[in-house]
Amino acid sequence: MAFVDGLLSGVPFGFQAGLMFGCVYGLMNGLITGFQSEFKTRENPNQGILSSIKNIPLIALCTYPFGIFLSHALAFLGGGHVMWRTSFAEGLCYALILSFLAGGGLQILRHGLLRFFLHRQGHIPYNYAQFLKYTTERRLTQQIGGRFRFIHRELLDHFDPVDRSASEET
Repeated sequence: MAFVDGLLSGVPFGFQAGLMFGCVYGLMNGLITGFQSEFKTRENPNQGILSSIKNIPLIALCTYPFGIFLSHALAFLGGGHVMWRTSFAEGLCYALILSFLAGGGLQILRHGLLRFFLHRQGHIPYNYAQFLKYTTERRLTQQIGGRFRFIHRELLDHFDPVDRSASEET
């Protein structure tokens, strides 16, 4: 009798879990891959970081049903009673965590902390993109897409004293 009860409750639960996970994973993978292929060439500084910031809420919206399902599954496995109000809040928390991890949130955090500490120590200006555009106006650097390079070889050698003559000869 327990075998039949297990089949009657386990098969629908497994089907729901597989369907929900497959749909959410497929949607997330499609969205992330689709947005990444859009920015192969960068036109502006920090374009990748800004696109990651825009992707996080979209991914959170798409993963919210999976977060609700995860909340129900954890309550079911823990033997507790499923509370609908708390499952919506927990689902939102799970969706935000998942979207932060999958949408580039760690890269955004690293980028922001690096810029904060470099500015705090006086190594870079606060608005670094504006500074780079200023150097382009003064013809010290050249902007190529979202990247900048020194125009004058002497400036490059001053700021990066690595001997490049050996690598250029080969």
